[in-house]
Amino acid sequence: MSFATHTNGRRAPRRLPHDRVVFPEFSGPTSRVVRRPKDWAEELMLLPHEALRFWDELLLAAIERYAGEAWQTTLLFDFLENYWRPTVHKHMSVEDTILHPRLVKKLGGDVEGLSFLAGAHRVLLAGVDRISDFRPACERHEPRSIHAFKDHMFGIISDLADHYAEEEKIYPGALRAAMSRRDHDRFLDDVVQAYGLDGSKRFLPCVVFAMHRWKGQKGVDDFIATLQPPIVFLLNYFWLPDFWQNQYRPLTALAANIPPPGFTNNIFEDICGFSLSCFSLSL
Repeated sequence: MSFATHTNGRRAPRRLPHDRVVFPEFSGPTSRVVRRPKDWAEELMLLPHEALRFWDELLLAAIERYAGEAWQTTLLFDFLENYWRPTVHKHMSVEDTILHPRLVKKLGGDVEGLSFLAGAHRVLLAGVDRISDFRPACERHEPRSIHAFKDHMFGIISDLADHYAEEEKIYPGALRAAMSRRDHDRFLDDVVQAYGLDGSKRFLPCVVFAMHRWKGQKGVDDFIATLQPPIVFLLNYFWLPDFWQNQYRPLTALAANIPPPGFTNNIFEDICGFSLSCFSLSL
């Protein structure tokens, strides 16, 4: 089953329910390489990278304020282990198992830079996977371990930022040489299926949220119009509430060093309280 379908221009874009989430204003990409995307190849790189950078911006602020308090440890490690780490893994897996083979098949041999990127993935993911090793000691509030964890996170986020910049230099040229716009659409369809429902729940809301900032409302509308109605329904009524409750609220609370209201594992309570939480956080 395909989870994406591509607009033919006859269908009106579906808008997200703006009363539920306070989306950021358009300000352009945060990429140090692609400041003004000129075509689909550069935008294809920004689609995941701008969302990952959005997470990392909040994480850097959260880690700066992290002092090992129990509420901080729970929220920070829960986000890292349930959302950030599996998404970074999936992002790099998609590149290694879907994008790289497709480029090599089209262009022949080892495309310049791909072996380097694949090797970097292995090193980066090893660092990402070390995160959980710090949790027990941080939960015991061991100062040395807290300091080591913060240093590790600052280092891995910096390394990831450099890596995303390298990809934004290498991939667009290879994409233009290897893919047509139709190939690009098929590739996106394959990526959505590779993420699956679980991966899409983790990452798609952040992709849409960050897209408001780097591409603006029209870009978001065009992107949402490529999704099938069941995915739009899940995004609006389940995944965006989850994003707000379990990603945005915890990260902004950590960045501000203010313990948030209690979180519940009851999805119905989460959804019912969603609008109130959005209102209070927007004040």
